[in-house]
Order: sequence, then C-alpha cells, then structure tokens
Amino acid sequence: MSEPIEANFDPAYQAAVKEYLARAVAVAGEGVLSATLYGSKARGDDTRDSDIDLLLIITGDHPDLHHELVRLAARVSLEYNVLLDPRVIPIERWEYYARVRHPLWESIQRDGIPLNVERELA
Repeated sequence: MSEPIEANFDPAYQAAVKEYLARAVAVAGEGVLSATLYGSKARGDDTRDSDIDLLLIITGDHPDLHHELVRLAARVSLEYNVLLDPRVIPIERWEYYARVRHPLWESIQRDGIPLNVERELA
C-alpha cells in the first residue's frame, strides 16, 4: 500500500473524505471495518475532473446500509463540490476477492491508501 493520504492529497478533497468517513461511522458505527482510497487519486495520476474512489469494507451484507453509505457520499459530494465514488463491500466478499485475487483487490493492494476510520468513544 502507498503512503498516508496527507502526503499527496489536495486539502479540499481531504476535507470531503474526512467528513464522509465521519458521517459513515456515525451511520454505521462498528459496521465500517476499514476505508481505503484507491484509483487515480491514490496513484497520483488524477486530473482536475477525477472522482475520489473509496473502498469501505463493512460487516455483513446489509443492502440498506450499503445504499445509505452511497447516498451519504452523494450528499457530501454536493456539499464539498467533489465526486466521491464509494465501493461498499461486505467483509466476506472482500475476503473472497482476496482468495481469488480479484482485479479490484489486486489494484487496491498495489495502489490503495488506508484511511483512518475514527470512532467517537462513548
């Protein structure tokens, strides 16, 4: 995996990603296991019009949570004038992708930047 997000990520995009992750955790709590930046922004070959590809690994296969996290990305995208493009994948499917060396899994292993998913302490 690549260097931390702060090393090569525009501060405006960084703010949108941090806001999205904070809201995602507020919605899903412990259901969000990890988050990773991938794609052109992670590789550093993005353009001004590139989207922000995010991988969220969640516990279990919860279609309602999946849809809520995608809708949340749309709301944050509008607020920050960016395009967040989340892939929300259950951990069981991600583990399968790892076993079969799925192209998405390989790409993220090569270029992905793990993101800090902060949780409020109760």
